Amino acid sequence: MMLDGNGALLTNHVRERWAVTAWWVVFLMLAVIPPLTLILMDANGGRAAYDSIIYHERVIRDYALNWPDLNLKNPLTTTIPGYHVLLAAFSRFFTGDPTALRLVNLGIGTAFLVLAALTMGRWAGARNGLLLCMPLAACSYVLGASAWLLPDNISWLLVLLCMTSILSRGPFLRTMFISGTLLVAAVAVRQVNIWMASIVAISAMMGDWPDLEKSQRNLGVRASVALVVVAPSFVLVYAFARMWGGLTPPRFQADVSGFNLATPAFLLFQFAALGFFFLPWLWGSCIDFVRRHRGTTIFISSAALLIASLPRTAPGEQWGRFAGWWRLLEALPIWGGWCSIPIVLLAPLGALLLASSISGINARARIVVPIALVAFASAMTCTFYSWQRYHEPFVLMILAILASLQPKRSESRHRATSRIVLIGTLTAVLSLLTYANMSAERIDRTEPPAIFHLSEEERNAWHYAAWIQANPNSRQSRELSEIRKLPDAKR
Repeated sequence: MMLDGNGALLTNHVRERWAVTAWWVVFLMLAVIPPLTLILMDANGGRAAYDSIIYHERVIRDYALNWPDLNLKNPLTTTIPGYHVLLAAFSRFFTGDPTALRLVNLGIGTAFLVLAALTMGRWAGARNGLLLCMPLAACSYVLGASAWLLPDNISWLLVLLCMTSILSRGPFLRTMFISGTLLVAAVAVRQVNIWMASIVAISAMMGDWPDLEKSQRNLGVRASVALVVVAPSFVLVYAFARMWGGLTPPRFQADVSGFNLATPAFLLFQFAALGFFFLPWLWGSCIDFVRRHRGTTIFISSAALLIASLPRTAPGEQWGRFAGWWRLLEALPIWGGWCSIPIVLLAPLGALLLASSISGINARARIVVPIALVAFASAMTCTFYSWQRYHEPFVLMILAILASLQPKRSESRHRATSRIVLIGTLTAVLSLLTYANMSAERIDRTEPPAIFHLSEEERNAWHYAAWIQANPNSRQSRELSEIRKLPDAKR
């Protein structure tokens, strides 16, 4: 049967719709089925289950039981407990069934992933949007936060919404109000999200808004709007910091307070290692940048080399650098007991990947994304633990944003195939790592929190010494002997 031009066009459109529908089915299966299975099987193994059962679930349960008299002064969580208050309210007024709470939490994680795919799809096409977000769905730190009660995914959801509202450049005042509200909400579930105030404030001062009135064209007026918008988030952080006597509840201050100067280099390492799989979208900008800006390329590489060489990047529990990538880096060469050779080698590549990818995106994003990167890295440096789980969802999200904002290039079968192969490979690897993580030993629900998070009175109430003696092979008993070592200058 012969088809005219319109008929052929219609047929191609129908095929594309069916193809996108099929990709959505695969994506939703990846996002929903694994965590749902873990919930329904009550398979409580791995770090996510440990943090949920030993810490976050207990905060939620305590808030629900004592509502509205909430312990905000020293809760069993390092974060501002907005997430815990939200789920405690659900538990108090609807149902306290643990499975129901976990299903609500799964809805939050699914909303984050669906919104990410829709956002990238709006910028790069539906199929590309789904592909770019598949590694995010397979990431153990996203999947784990969907399966167990952790504040991670609601935090990432609010971060994504805030960045999207700024990058989309809607009406000025409406965008400022929305982004400011999202900023306060993000800080209310994780105070470290105050880093987003930088992109909200800078975006307000940009002159490319489509609807600026005459009075709003004055930089001072827009700066005043920025101040009004970001002020509530700083007030919230200040209020809790004053209540706690620090940026975390008192019980955690001796444990997590401090700095880790290896974090910027470690972030660049992760961008290089994971960014490789996004090259089918980023390669054109990378090549153009290196060809046109050789001097800048050398400067960026040299600066990244210094960032990776000057601070100590050797893995070690006593330095807050363990688990995840650090476990692999322990087995690889360390130069003079100081620098991890893979970090030194890959950090310049990560910096070049970011710089060249940023050079290919639109003018607004070329300002917002670098500021977001610097602000996030600064915030992550201001904590003792340089953990992959704090970074990886952000790294994957930024890579997806950069890839989706690249200039449209001619599509070819080779490029389409390479995208599927590389993203498919990364998704498969992350899925296997997630499976290995979730297959760890089951968590004992009677286990007390770590001893250094409890007061003397709380230790006695938990019968802590007796529990440790009765459970010498528990995760906590091992970590007490492994992590709490004094730094060894020879390592």
